[in-house]
Amino acid sequence: MEVVWNPREEQYTPILNRVFDSCRDLLPEMEASISSQSNQGNFLFRSEGRDIAFVSTYCSTWHPYCIYVRFACERSTEYPAHIKEVIMYIKEVFQKPLFFLLDDRFSVLQSILEQTGFQMIRKTEIVRFKPAISISERSSNLKSVLEIKGVVPLETSLVKLCKRLYTETHLDNPVAELSDETWRSAIFDGLLEKYSFLAERDGSIVGFSLVYEGCQPGWELGWVGVDNSARMHLLEWMLDEQLGFAFEERVPFIEKEIDSTCPYSLHLKQTTSYEVMETLYSYRST
Repeated sequence: MEVVWNPREEQYTPILNRVFDSCRDLLPEMEASISSQSNQGNFLFRSEGRDIAFVSTYCSTWHPYCIYVRFACERSTEYPAHIKEVIMYIKEVFQKPLFFLLDDRFSVLQSILEQTGFQMIRKTEIVRFKPAISISERSSNLKSVLEIKGVVPLETSLVKLCKRLYTETHLDNPVAELSDETWRSAIFDGLLEKYSFLAERDGSIVGFSLVYEGCQPGWELGWVGVDNSARMHLLEWMLDEQLGFAFEERVPFIEKEIDSTCPYSLHLKQTTSYEVMETLYSYRST
């Protein structure tokens, strides 16, 4: 098999057009990897004059202990042995473990990864909650982020709780050691402060449900969590408030990534009606 390292755009464009012709929504992720400043190399694989696969790799600032892989091959590939060879080649190139995030439309690649020593570490469902009139009165313990803005002890408490819970739910793909200010920027960037809610007890944040701009015309439900499992009901209360506000603002949906490793997101899935829009699978080499 011929391997072209860092091919020119005109060399890899034909296979990308062919692979993503019926799933154009996935192409921007590949393009982002190709153009990323943290790109670790692009590879075009050919056999007998035919393009078999294209691979783009990059590193993540938040999860630096593996190499992220974007993979393009025919969804109903006629060359499973060649795809195995491609994956083994990429494994030899890098010393760090490889990380694949696959859309369920590429199920053929899932089975090949499992055959080549990869483990599925997480399933992610992109779901949408439908806004509705809130039927409950807001608890006095719930506050919007706007209400506590500038109260340093509470903001600090929120950042520390977000950091702890995110780290605990990503043990299979560990989080980098980042400053509290970096975490704060990630939490507050694009945050809809009026519609993001916190639960406070004795001067500390014990729960949060944060919504963001994006996925227009809807809202995106991002960071959610509580400090212990006995407070899971707070997540329902906060989401109920957000769905009520979304209804008032004529927002058609609130979208959320539900990770199988996140008990807080899974709780919302178990207690709230939703529609699944997309399913993703995370694989890591062992």
